[in-house]
Amino acid sequence: MSQERAAELTRRDFIRALALENLDVFIVDNEYLAQEFGLVEDLE
Repeated sequence: MSQERAAELTRRDFIRALALENLDVFIVDNEYLAQEFGLVEDLE
């Protein structure tokens, strides 16, 4: 998708277009999430 076309989309439409192409919409860092939920001890 060109930058020009992407600029015409709403955020919702852009996320939907990514999903239709099987591209990751959100990148999830499992280690960060585990720390946020208190599932691991802080190593610092």
